[in-house]
Amino acid sequence: MKFSFERNALINEISIAQELTGRNAESSVSSVSLTATNGELIIKAADNKMNIQAKIPVETEDEGTAVVFCSKLMNILTSLPDGEIDFEVQQKDGLRVALIKHSSKKIRYTIRCRDNFVEIPDSGAEDFFDVPVADFKKMILRTAYATSTEEKRYFLNGVFFEKEDEKLILVATDSRRLALDAEPLMGDVASFSPIIVHPKMLNIVAKHAPDEGSLSISANERSITFKFSNYILSASLIDGSFPNYRRVIPDNQPHKFIVDFSEFLDAVRRINVMVDEGKIFFDIKPGVLSISANGKQGEAREEIPCEYADEDITIAINSKYIEDALKVMDTERVAFEFSEALRGVTLRPEPAQGYFNILMPMQQ
Repeated sequence: MKFSFERNALINEISIAQELTGRNAESSVSSVSLTATNGELIIKAADNKMNIQAKIPVETEDEGTAVVFCSKLMNILTSLPDGEIDFEVQQKDGLRVALIKHSSKKIRYTIRCRDNFVEIPDSGAEDFFDVPVADFKKMILRTAYATSTEEKRYFLNGVFFEKEDEKLILVATDSRRLALDAEPLMGDVASFSPIIVHPKMLNIVAKHAPDEGSLSISANERSITFKFSNYILSASLIDGSFPNYRRVIPDNQPHKFIVDFSEFLDAVRRINVMVDEGKIFFDIKPGVLSISANGKQGEAREEIPCEYADEDITIAINSKYIEDALKVMDTERVAFEFSEALRGVTLRPEPAQGYFNILMPMQQ
């Protein structure tokens, strides 16, 4: 096996592969498979639940496949200067190794090839449908951060996908907060069964998919597959029943205040400097929102103007949940809707868009 490639062309693909593979050289999921054939290099990487495949053009002299430790290959590529790189598999002292050298500088590395590569089962993907990639990436960013990390409640460890009429709905919750985004992206899709998708795969899509054009999706009862640019990504679905999220969405919230988004986010971040136990207080009065926190080392308070005309009330919220929700909003004003101090509140853009957050208050 022997091929040549531009160093920068392969670095991006290996960096994405490294997001799936482990760093333990003894692990079967720490490797990347490189197959040179017909002027292309096929790059494959996988962990126990998901896999990625990419292709780049290369100059192929001898076809073949080599499996190497992904992180070590990435370290080599980033150490090499720009230019053309030669990759050749050889036998050395009874071992199969890959010789990597710069075409114009006297730099060479030898890396041991591995004997096996984790098997990647066929996802069975078919019946792809397209969605605008920019809109889909926004949906991921607005929801995936709210998934649970508790192993016992594994069905909350993913993002719930559902079709309702022409809308694609993404929902994530850890039982103390809920993030939902519903966008009209499914007009040409006849049917789509609800599924739960691991956020790790979604975050890779959000990070590496282009900002323009469309992205292709196929899902069945076992897996979901994404195609964009020169990538194919597949992942097993999370098995289990997602809770009825609609029961969490309040039917009636008679009270609401509206604030400037930037002013609100900046104030929350400043107050968070003094937060020790994750609790931030909103003292809401007509025309004024007071944000405060009491920590072991002191306290902080800031007042900002707001649109509000009801009775005074104080609500305590997890400060991280507030900031997480605000960071993914694209709006000039924010609405905060509520009924009582200890019942779920809704944080959303003003005017309303397709996404919002439900946050459970904390005891004061």
